[in-house]
Amino acid sequence: AEMWAGTSADGAIALMEALPARFGSLAVRDLVERLLVTTAIPPEGAGPDFGYRRVAALIGIGAVEPAVELRGDLPFSEEDVALWVENDLAFLTGRTEAGCDQAAAIQRAAPGMRPNQILAACHALRGNHDVADRAFRFLAEEGEGDPLLRGLARALDGDVSAIDWSAGRMAPIHVAVANASTQLPEASILRLAHPGVQRAFAMTEGGGLEDKLVAAEAAVASGALAPGVLAALYDAADTGGRLQDAAAADPDMLTALDRAALYQAISDAGSAILILQAAQT
Repeated sequence: AEMWAGTSADGAIALMEALPARFGSLAVRDLVERLLVTTAIPPEGAGPDFGYRRVAALIGIGAVEPAVELRGDLPFSEEDVALWVENDLAFLTGRTEAGCDQAAAIQRAAPGMRPNQILAACHALRGNHDVADRAFRFLAEEGEGDPLLRGLARALDGDVSAIDWSAGRMAPIHVAVANASTQLPEASILRLAHPGVQRAFAMTEGGGLEDKLVAAEAAVASGALAPGVLAALYDAADTGGRLQDAAAADPDMLTALDRAALYQAISDAGSAILILQAAQT
């Protein structure tokens, strides 16, 4: 109950904002997650947005489900951090229309480049492709362009040629537009993406199973996704039940179906450790 005792609000916020997206140890990451979700007396000087900063920190380490749960326990707030938390969670959990509405509220409260980019993408998500293209063109002329987001938005209108996954860092809005256009990043990009982004791609309804497996494996390895979700994807991929001796095969040669068989071979006890080892291959 006194977890923050002896810590100033500014100090606690600085510590949360400095958390890495990935940890060298899953045990340390799990400990950090538990600390962030634990109900405790806020540090001295904490404002009404302190709870939302905890939610933002959970999002930052890819703990989306705990972030959603903690958000549900907090009162409504119009503080900037609260508005952005709502926006990120909406896009990361597939509530695209709510995210677009939230971006409009943010733009009214605090106009800036990021909400403008999101609103341009939302025009594309709503089928207003000409409006979206003009908005993206204007933002680019103003030095506020996002080539990756613009390319994904154009894919919604059938043009996938403009997508350049190396053109920028993926944020929740990129996930929403990519999922809507069923365009998942290539494996090399997925493996370097933020854990929360990996989780969202692993759980999308669109995209190929191979790409979703890559995203799920990376998300499980970083602690952002429950091993059971990866197990379900392996089960879906194991249509042939082949490579029964996968554990002895060259890991570099394993395809999605091979990894599915590897999971089948070791999953009798449902061991999380074994699943994690499979995810490393």
